[in-house]
Amino acid sequence: MSLEQQRRSTRSTGARVPVRFGALLLVPTLALVLTACTEDPPSAEDAAEALATAISEGDFEGVTFTQANIDVAAHRDAVLEPLAEVEHTVTLADVEVVAEGEDKGKAATATLAYSWEVTDAAPWTYETTVDLALQEPAKGEDGPARWAVAWEPDVLVPGLADGDRLAVTRVRAERGQILGGDGAPVVEPRPVH
Repeated sequence: MSLEQQRRSTRSTGARVPVRFGALLLVPTLALVLTACTEDPPSAEDAAEALATAISEGDFEGVTFTQANIDVAAHRDAVLEPLAEVEHTVTLADVEVVAEGEDKGKAATATLAYSWEVTDAAPWTYETTVDLALQEPAKGEDGPARWAVAWEPDVLVPGLADGDRLAVTRVRAERGQILGGDGAPVVEPRPVH
């Protein structure tokens, strides 16, 4: 080693890394940084949970729909108006994400559980299903893909069709018989003239 080379190496404060080795270190580091910046889409469960909360509370602000220009809040309010004062819950019962085929990881079906406290004796309970689709950001938009809800009227009540509304009807109970000690009827329903 020449005297000039020794002076240069002693003036250096850090170890020298050959250019080829440095480039090899740079490539995985950049890949790691770029991967860390990529956002993962929310889970189908999160999107379905947001839908259940929105139906229960009537605020669909954070829910994405597959259909454009749809007023889900107005539809929900019109359909459920007769039950507006009834205590109720809407919860997520299950989510199944498609596990194989062309739609693998891009489609899901959520099951929503409803409970309405229409009487003191027992609630009215039922389940509905709703399809979800993973949508990529629109052209020119940044961000992750989002789960979107395929809204149909029967998401609110099974068998509900476009234009259908709920109605509340009170039904009188049949009058019971009054029986004697021997089990024979003492008073029975009969026509009154």
